[in-house]
Amino acid sequence: MTAVISMPTIEGDMSDAERLSAYLSASTDVRYRMSADWSEMHELVGQDFLASTGGTTDRWSIDYIHPDDQPRVRAAIDEAIRSKRMFELEHRVRRADGSWGWTVSRAVPILDAAGEIKEWFGAARDVTARKEAEATLREGEQRFRMLLEGIPQLVWRAVDRGRWSWASPQWIEFTGQAEQDSHGWGWLDMVHPDDREIARAAWDRAISIGSFNVEYRLRMIADGRYRWFATRATPVRNEAGEVVEWLGTSTDVDDLRQLQKQQQILLGELQHRVRNSLAVIRSIARRTAETSDSVEQLSMHLDGRLNTFSRIQSAVTSDPTRGLDLQTIVIDELMAHVAWDGEHSLVQGPAIRLQSKAAETLALAFHELASNAVEHGALSVPQGMVRVSWRVQAGHGGQDRLIIIWDEDRPGPPLPSPSHRGFGTDLLESTLAYELDADTSIEFRRGGLLCTITLPLTPDVSSQAGGEGRPQKEVNFPHGLR
Repeated sequence: MTAVISMPTIEGDMSDAERLSAYLSASTDVRYRMSADWSEMHELVGQDFLASTGGTTDRWSIDYIHPDDQPRVRAAIDEAIRSKRMFELEHRVRRADGSWGWTVSRAVPILDAAGEIKEWFGAARDVTARKEAEATLREGEQRFRMLLEGIPQLVWRAVDRGRWSWASPQWIEFTGQAEQDSHGWGWLDMVHPDDREIARAAWDRAISIGSFNVEYRLRMIADGRYRWFATRATPVRNEAGEVVEWLGTSTDVDDLRQLQKQQQILLGELQHRVRNSLAVIRSIARRTAETSDSVEQLSMHLDGRLNTFSRIQSAVTSDPTRGLDLQTIVIDELMAHVAWDGEHSLVQGPAIRLQSKAAETLALAFHELASNAVEHGALSVPQGMVRVSWRVQAGHGGQDRLIIIWDEDRPGPPLPSPSHRGFGTDLLESTLAYELDADTSIEFRRGGLLCTITLPLTPDVSSQAGGEGRPQKEVNFPHGLR
């Protein structure tokens, strides 16, 4: 807008100037008069905002204008003089108390009859409070933005039933979607196709319940995989209680959901294992009772078998996924049956890790063999020796077989064959066949018992087979009951 006051006569000039001065005094914080080229300030009435001048001064720029703003002020003045149009600028000034404040300054040229500038009439208004409020608001917004951009969640803002108006850098980094492309319903493009209707339905509910809460999958730009996110939003309301926008976050819960899924699997496995364990215990108790001739014999055998089962269960549950070492199972059983005495037992074979079910069944088998050796076999005499070995034999069709040999050396007269079929025989010949598809042969030789167990080395038996054979170990075992 052009603001020019012409001056046809001196009297008219003074009349116009007086009227303009009176108007400026009534409507602004500061009024001033400048020479045509702004080299001198003829008058400044600063009221309570700026210090008034006592007369004409050529130091006005130094006395009033902030040093950093002086070039900008000079450039605006030069343009106003050149165009003979209003000068208008917002800049910093030194206030009456010596501190720096802000003003918006306007001045109009007074022209003579020839159209040349005679002087300038100006007015300035104190806008320090507004500028400080704006600076505080900017700082607050900057801190708020830094907070939003510093948290691990994906942050966003939405209006009008889920139409996004802003997305944080975290969203851009995770999804690869440009911030502008997320606006409106564009963010739905990053949601798994099967979850988009769920997200829309959640927004329909949010309007009525006053909160947005839903879980859906978002596509990750890094590998193209979808990950689960828990998305929450709360409304921002104006003084009238009307929702003006929604502020929301999306939190990655994919790992948590995987852990929960794994927990459910482990819980199911635990329940299954407990049921199986109870079934095994019932079977052990029943068969032990059926084959015992006395309460003392029942107590002794049941206690030993349950101790074996307990040891295996403890080892299995400590790390269900790792499996149990076959050599450790054999040595633990032998040590559980004898006391230190200086006699030798030999345990040798390649490294084999057994799955939990196979470990339980074979541990009970070794328990029966060790118990028999202590009561009747090689470990019942001072010169006896037990050799336990195993090997992996390549089978037809790629199915390897695990061959376990329990070989006793018992000096003295040959052992008679058992007169009846007991728990141990039933377990070795029937249970191993049923549980592990094993073939078991038991031979009562003159020199001692020989038991050979052959079973397919399937994934249900061992997750890992073969490996370098361990060196032979001579382990001192006692003979006689503990």
